[in-house]
Amino acid sequence: MNIQPLTIAEFRDFRAQWNTLLENSAADPLFLSWEWMYNWWLIFGNQPRDELFILTARDAAGELIGLAPLYVQTRPLFNGMLRSRRLQFLGSSCLGVPGFRTENMQLISRQGQEETVVRALLDFTFQHRHFDECMFSDLDQSSCTYRLLTGNLQNYKCLPRTQSISTTYEIDCDRDFQGFVAALGKNTRLKAFNRRKVLEEQGEIALSAVASDSIEKVFTPFATFYKQRWGQSAHHDKQQAFLTALAAAGRISTGGLLLTVDGKAIACTIDAIYADTVYNIQTGFIDGYHKKISLGTLMLGYAVEQYCSQAAIKNYDLLAGTGKNSNYKERLAAPGKQLESLQLIRANYLKFIYRSKDFLFSIKRKLKG
Repeated sequence: MNIQPLTIAEFRDFRAQWNTLLENSAADPLFLSWEWMYNWWLIFGNQPRDELFILTARDAAGELIGLAPLYVQTRPLFNGMLRSRRLQFLGSSCLGVPGFRTENMQLISRQGQEETVVRALLDFTFQHRHFDECMFSDLDQSSCTYRLLTGNLQNYKCLPRTQSISTTYEIDCDRDFQGFVAALGKNTRLKAFNRRKVLEEQGEIALSAVASDSIEKVFTPFATFYKQRWGQSAHHDKQQAFLTALAAAGRISTGGLLLTVDGKAIACTIDAIYADTVYNIQTGFIDGYHKKISLGTLMLGYAVEQYCSQAAIKNYDLLAGTGKNSNYKERLAAPGKQLESLQLIRANYLKFIYRSKDFLFSIKRKLKG
C-alpha cells in the first residue's frame, strides 16, 4: 500500500477521486464529502496556524482506497506560555472557528478493506507526523477508525481523554405525517403540531421553501434570531458563503424553510440535502414569541410535514446536540449514531499537565460530595 500526503493544489483538483471513494465507503456522504471538506478549509481554515495533512492510500494498481482528512493546528496554552500542535479532522477547530459542526467523522476507506486501510493510515500518521495531541471530534463510535484508535492506544503511546459523547437523531420521512404525529408523546404532539391553532390566531401563516441560490432569505432572519437568543453574532457571512459554495458543484443542495406570520419571519431551518436525506444544519426562531408556543419545536413539525410529503426524501437527520433548555430531539426522533470527541495526548509535558488537572478535579469533586 502506498500512502502519500496531498498538497493543497492536489486537494483542489481531487473532487472526483475523493467522492468516488466516498460513495464506495461507509463514511458519511455529506460531512466527509470533498465539497464539505474543501470549502471548510478554504473558508474557515487555511490560516498561518493551520497545516494541511490529508493522506491518500493507494493499492498496488494505483487505485485510491483510503483517505485521512486531517490537518494540524498550532494553538496557544496558558495565555501563550506554551504552544501545542494539535492533529484534528478537517471541519473542526480547537480555536472557536465559526463554522458548522462537522459530525459522523472517521477515516475514509473502501468498503471491505477498512481494517487494512484504516490501520495503515493511522500507523503512518503516528509514525511520520510531529504533533503533541489529537482531537478527533464527533468520531463515529461504530466506525473502524474508532475501534482501531481505541484499541491501539498503547502502541500509539497516547493518553486518552473523552471530551464529550453525543447522540444523533433521525426522523423517518418515508411514512405518513399523521403517523408521525400520532406516535409522539402527548406534550410533544402539543408543541410540534397542536399549537398551530394558537399560531394561526396571530395572523396569516406561510411556509416557504428556500433554494440554494436564494439562501440569504433564511440566513438574514437566522442571524437576527441567533443574536437575540444567544446575545452574540456568529459570522453568518462566512457560513452563508460556505453553504453557497457547498451547493455550487451541484452534488449537494442547500437551502431551508422559512415560516412567516403576516409576512414577518418568525422561524427558519437551514438544511443540506444529499440523495434521500435532509440534514438539519441549523434551526432559528424568535425567542419568547408567544407564551403558549415552543416555536423551535413547532417549526420542526412544519419541516417534518414538508419532507414527509416529498417522495424523494426518506430521512430528516436532526444531527447531534441538544436545545438550550432541553433535549427536544429525543422526543421527536429516533436515536442514531453515538459520537465521541476523543482527545489523545501524545507529548509528555501535556500528559503531565492533563493528569494533574484531572487529579485536582477529582479531589475537588470528592470534597464537594
